Amino acid sequence: MALRAKLLLFLLPLVVGPLLGLGWLAYTQLRSDAEANLLREMDILLEQVALSEQTQRRTALANLELFVSSNLVERFVFAPEHEQLNFLLLPLLNLFASYHDAYGQYDEIQLLDAQGETLASYRSDDRLDAAPLLGLDDHLKTLTASDDPAAAGYLRDLDGNAILLVARKLVLVDPVFEDNSFAQPSMRGYLVMLVTPQRLEQQARESAFGEAGRILFVDATGRRLFPEAHQPGLRQLDADDTQQLRESAANAEVEKIDLLGEPELAKARELTPGLLLSAVIPEAELLEAGADLGLMVVIVSVGALMLATGLLLAVVNLLVVRPVRQLEQGAAAIGSGELQVRLPQRGRDELASLAAAFNRMAANLERSQAEKDKAQQEALANKQLAIDNLRKSDQLKDEFLANTSHELRTPLHGIIGLAESLRAGIAGPLPAAADESLLAIMTAGRRLSTLVNDILDFSRLRHRDLRLTLVPVDLHDACEVVRELVSSLAESKGIELINNVPADLPPAWADENRLQQILNNLVGNGIKFTEQGSVRVCAAADEDGLICVSVCDTGPGIPPDQHEMVFESFEQGDGSTNRTYGGTGLGLAVTRSLVQALGGAIWLESRPGAGACFHFTLPQASADQRADARAEAEAVPAQMIDRLTAPQLSPQPSPIAKQASGDSNELAEQADDEAIEALRGDGQRLLVVDDDPVNLHLLRNQLNLQGYRVETAPDGHSALARIEHLDAQESLVVLLDVMMPRMSGFELCRLLRQRFDANELPILFMTARTQERDVLQGFIAGGNDYLPKPFLRGELIARVHTHATLVQRTRALQTLTTELEQRVAERTEALEQANEELARMARLDGLTQVYNRRYLDQALQKEWRREQREQRPVAALMIDLDFFKQYNDIYGHQEGDRCLQRLAQLLREQARRGGDLVARYGGEEFCVIAQGDVEGARTLAEQIRQGIVALAIPHRGSSIADHVTASIGVAAMVPTAENSPEQLIGQADEALYSSKRQGRNRVSVAS
Repeated sequence: MALRAKLLLFLLPLVVGPLLGLGWLAYTQLRSDAEANLLREMDILLEQVALSEQTQRRTALANLELFVSSNLVERFVFAPEHEQLNFLLLPLLNLFASYHDAYGQYDEIQLLDAQGETLASYRSDDRLDAAPLLGLDDHLKTLTASDDPAAAGYLRDLDGNAILLVARKLVLVDPVFEDNSFAQPSMRGYLVMLVTPQRLEQQARESAFGEAGRILFVDATGRRLFPEAHQPGLRQLDADDTQQLRESAANAEVEKIDLLGEPELAKARELTPGLLLSAVIPEAELLEAGADLGLMVVIVSVGALMLATGLLLAVVNLLVVRPVRQLEQGAAAIGSGELQVRLPQRGRDELASLAAAFNRMAANLERSQAEKDKAQQEALANKQLAIDNLRKSDQLKDEFLANTSHELRTPLHGIIGLAESLRAGIAGPLPAAADESLLAIMTAGRRLSTLVNDILDFSRLRHRDLRLTLVPVDLHDACEVVRELVSSLAESKGIELINNVPADLPPAWADENRLQQILNNLVGNGIKFTEQGSVRVCAAADEDGLICVSVCDTGPGIPPDQHEMVFESFEQGDGSTNRTYGGTGLGLAVTRSLVQALGGAIWLESRPGAGACFHFTLPQASADQRADARAEAEAVPAQMIDRLTAPQLSPQPSPIAKQASGDSNELAEQADDEAIEALRGDGQRLLVVDDDPVNLHLLRNQLNLQGYRVETAPDGHSALARIEHLDAQESLVVLLDVMMPRMSGFELCRLLRQRFDANELPILFMTARTQERDVLQGFIAGGNDYLPKPFLRGELIARVHTHATLVQRTRALQTLTTELEQRVAERTEALEQANEELARMARLDGLTQVYNRRYLDQALQKEWRREQREQRPVAALMIDLDFFKQYNDIYGHQEGDRCLQRLAQLLREQARRGGDLVARYGGEEFCVIAQGDVEGARTLAEQIRQGIVALAIPHRGSSIADHVTASIGVAAMVPTAENSPEQLIGQADEALYSSKRQGRNRVSVAS
């Protein structure tokens, strides 16, 4: 055998074997790529059609939202029936028609009431004979039950045609209550739009991939949305087919299905609840593509060399791999949110079509995102406007409280100052009764002044204008001071006050006075709401440099849903009119503000029946702060420190008690019949409570002789029964023995003090126990005076006379105060009414009683800014009476005034919408500002012109008619930053003069 043959036999397997292997590998790879391309094309087509449907549905929802936001729908819903038919129905139908003209597929728009009855509707010519829609009521019920404002879905009519139904709930506030923050929106009806899905049907008819791939729209029952758009051999889907499509949509996987009698591959995705979008392709098409590729590879493998194979691989890499990689990178960029990215398109092959589909998808997504961003910006702007209005209202409330408190403060200081000067002797010596009356005035004034100061503190805290003096404060001492101050109130209710603050606790960095105010409010609040048990104060330091203080009581507790409400100003846990506990609800609000001003936080832990614990934190005083405080203290003279730190909390007897106990013997020795006669009573009522019948008889005889009406009671329960029926206008003085069976005098006094103040019901203790602690306990229990046994007649009469006179004068002063307050209220009301009338007169023209030009300029500026935010047009009408000078010359100025008044009345009747404004611009010229576009303004102007003609006011001096006529100029524009209200008035004025030049008695619109 020749060498050439051997080489051929040797090399042929080496060449043919690798070539066949490479051919087989190429066949396998190309077949896989072909199948993947078909499936990818299926996915892209599904995404494109789904995005197109979603865009159409969202566009319809957005247009419906814009339609609802127009004031025409709201005005139509709330307008009376005659106004709907005569004035609003035609503009509403024109608006419906404009939406149909802009979007041809919007074939029908309906305005329904809350029961689903049609108020107004517009149908295109194509739907005049359309069959009724099925499932509309169910769709509206579903929308009403959901929280969504709008919903879209696909329904069918009686003929089986698919219709996209877009419905929007009309939840509106009656325009009458638009400025009332307490008005709530209510369900007023629906706005429904029927959209013919022509674009989806066209996509179902034209969209295809591969040789026989098709797009199907399938509803929940398995019916195809557009059956006529597919080949006739395609059978109806059964329940199994529909379930397979649902599983494909849920898993995003390809499922096998049989619709044409042969195996097919299908992939689906859900567009809306109950509507599936599916792509179907015969499985045989994939096999045929593989067979064709195999034949091609065999031919290429047999007829090509290694170089051809290498070139083929290079071409495949250049024409397939690189474009696919670019598509993959572009898809990843779009998926990451870079919607501005666009893929390059080269040639007209499938990859170029795929890139074009991706670009269209990106454009649709970018447009949808832009619409969403715009809607969010509008919502944020509306929310910010509402927040600004609420803040303004809250600021006005705070200013009112602060101003009222300041106005009360001045007369209070005058009352207290005058009383102090009188007691100091500026008008000479005063009797004891007058001195006590002035003291009562000062006490009441200081209590009211304290309340005013609380309100002012609250106002300062709200405006961050409270000045604090921060020093190291010993919390244990501060709590002890507060305990001493409120101990009498706690003991009267049998409540135990416990100070568990460690004495070695680090000092807090706070304002001492404000800290005491915080503790006093919290401890007083605990005593107020606790009937039995204790109020406990604890404190501990943590590692973060804070001190946590807790004030816990054993009261009824507070529900968790009211924990935050109790810290609000003028709020209480029980806000009913018959609540058990009183108060303004300001204490805890001031407390929280003070804690926050000191750099801490406050919170509440409580549940019903388990008491309440208020916790707040304060910063610890650092070493440097304590050193600075010590240095400042050392600079103060020692005597000043002693004076400032001297204890001043020990309960002291009242001035009456000290004077009576010190001068009793002298009074007994010097009293004579003439002096005692001067202390006669005036029929005042006295109640003597003593278990000794001899004492009761003695006191009744002595006091009856002095002109008093004396009643007696042998024990505390009998005394309570007599006082229970006490007339509110009748004065009473109680003489009370301390030592009595079953109920001591101290216990009875505490019970009476729960109902009566010391100035309303004076209580004199009578006892033989005169030790200091007994006297002090009597004053702590609420007694006004102390009469030791045995007592002298003159001392008894003097003390009783003093207290009886004091309570009478106190009641007279309260009556006078009530009358003065009533007079002040009446005077204030009269001034407010006068101010309102002056403000109204300042806005109106004196002759015509419409707004004057000054108010017109102010109102137009406000309306301009509001419509600039809403981007709605504003219209102006300039109206001038023709030949009015000749009218005055012929008929006189009085008739001219009456003519202007009749014209003003006509303008008020015509321009009666909520936003319309009528004003006299000058002389015989009037101006009307209206909301709406130029067409609406033109219609209003024509109605006004015809109304003037209908008045038929004679006018012999007119050269165009025998009655009064008017020329009107109309202008409208959307407010922007580039234009101004002056330009709007100027354009309307130019249009007015254009009407005059054209012959008068006409309406001209600015160009």
